[in-house]
Amino acid sequence: MAGEDFSTNRFQQDQASWRALTLFSGYRLFLAAVLFVVFYLQLAPEFIGKKYPLLHHYVSLSYLMVAVLLVIFSSRRWGIFITQCSLQLIIDIVALALIIHAAGGLQSGLGALLVVVVVAGGALIPGRLAVFIAAIATLSVLLEAVYAEFIGVGQSHFAQAGMLGAIFFITALLAHLLSRTMQRSQLLAEQQAQDLNKLASLNQHIIRRMQVAVLVVDEQGYVTLCNQSAAQYMGIEN
Repeated sequence: MAGEDFSTNRFQQDQASWRALTLFSGYRLFLAAVLFVVFYLQLAPEFIGKKYPLLHHYVSLSYLMVAVLLVIFSSRRWGIFITQCSLQLIIDIVALALIIHAAGGLQSGLGALLVVVVVAGGALIPGRLAVFIAAIATLSVLLEAVYAEFIGVGQSHFAQAGMLGAIFFITALLAHLLSRTMQRSQLLAEQQAQDLNKLASLNQHIIRRMQVAVLVVDEQGYVTLCNQSAAQYMGIEN
């Protein structure tokens, strides 16, 4: 019984993880569509893809097509969850880092988009992998700051990159802790519901097998429980 309960809880946890990944895949598709449409129709904000428009065009279009495929992969639950989730998040970081670069770097303010990816990593995958995702995101903004420093564009962006990196790690850890707490609470609630159902079934079985006649009637006068002894006493079929 303990093994069956563990397997059931594990299955329910995996199902919830796949649903969460599918939801995040929907968000990715929406974001990719917005980044492509805003640039293609030249809508506000105008700084998207302003510095390297050709790069933004190809990256946003590729990101949109990949986002469609990842929605299908997530909804159909293909492959191993941890592997697919990690690869999807790395794709997000690479694509968004290129989009940030095409918009002119960290001063565009698009670095905040990476925070959502890091939070998703903290909520969906185990602690070490979540930290790894945060490290990749931090590396991407540091590389952008190094590039800006190398070509000598305006002021240094190392402070901004460092602040974003700190935010990445903090949010990844907080999202992981919150996700673990919510999963444990959900599993505990589901386990308690299963225990209550088993207890109710056991009570009904005991009552039905009792030698004493038991008849339960609700407020409207309908019979809700009638054991075998009561049925035999009243001459009705149970």
